Amino acid sequence: MKHILFAHRKLSFGGGERVLVEQIASLAHVPVEISVLFRKEKRRRDLESEIRQRNPHVVAIEYRPSVWGVYRWIKTHRPDVVVLCNHKGAMFALLLLALQGVKIPLLVTLHEHYPRHLRRYRWIARWVDAWICTYDFSLAVRRELSPASCYIMHPIYLDHLPQQRVEIHEASRQEARALWSIPSDALVMGYCGQVDTRKDPHAFIQLGVCLEAALGRPVTLLLAGRIDPLFRDQIRSYAKKSRLRGSLIMTGALEHFDDAFRCLDLFALTSRNEGFFPISLVESLFYGVPIVAPTVGGIEAVARGHRGVFLIDKEDDRQAIPLSALKKVSRQVAEVLQHKHQWDNEKKGTADLLLTLIDAVKHQPTLESILAPWI
Repeated sequence: MKHILFAHRKLSFGGGERVLVEQIASLAHVPVEISVLFRKEKRRRDLESEIRQRNPHVVAIEYRPSVWGVYRWIKTHRPDVVVLCNHKGAMFALLLLALQGVKIPLLVTLHEHYPRHLRRYRWIARWVDAWICTYDFSLAVRRELSPASCYIMHPIYLDHLPQQRVEIHEASRQEARALWSIPSDALVMGYCGQVDTRKDPHAFIQLGVCLEAALGRPVTLLLAGRIDPLFRDQIRSYAKKSRLRGSLIMTGALEHFDDAFRCLDLFALTSRNEGFFPISLVESLFYGVPIVAPTVGGIEAVARGHRGVFLIDKEDDRQAIPLSALKKVSRQVAEVLQHKHQWDNEKKGTADLLLTLIDAVKHQPTLESILAPWI
């Protein structure tokens, strides 16, 4: 039986890690052994049980952060192909093996087009057999790395998402709001997912303050998901200094986000940078919740011109969103919110954008087809 090694950064919750889980799950019907090595957050193995549950051929999941640890593992287990994503130890172990004349077929999953992100693979680029990009930045890959084949695989995994659009009735909406003591008539802007520096919760709060100013009424902010305790204190402090008139609610880690999405009037993403189209945005579309998001990664290419999304014009430069851009989009949202029929049209528009994304996924290659030459 063939053996595939996935070498990844970590196994805690995150968008890149969700891609790893779904890549492995997509091979569940293929008779190959699967191993996973990761290099960060040794004790945060949040996704290990799901990986094992969704692919019965997983034989090993190990914490191997160092070059020599991965080198010894590969020499012992001899995988037939490696799928690499941001595991420095694995990258240099493969480089060392290649210099010794041991060439293992190598595929690299790339989430972002930024030169800083791509250049980390320059050491190994000449030995890469294929690049898997989460949206089409193949020109940047060829410019920065190598002319090896580029496959575009949008990381929208339909098996992970609801089977159909969720109809939110007022009773279930109010039931969900009661869980966090949110007033029934509050305007709720929220984010659901892991909160970290890249997601820029400070910009999220700034956006809330700008929206309050544009609407002339308080806005309740809901941050649903795991937040580092120290980071949580910083967010509270920033909200207080920002003179947020509405409340700020931080739920902490949740097993699922169904109730959180049911609370929302508006989903807000204020990331400094992103990959293709974050899964949290797709989930929001399933619940019919309009979106505010920056024009970074693949978001603009997918969402420009669609109802149900308000784009924040931002250079794709990994920097914080300028305050002027937050004010501009707040005025746009406020203008539509003041007219119920216009806002209802925005909510209906989320269905069209969702169908566009689902259709794009149906026409992309599968991981099995990409791996076919080696398995």
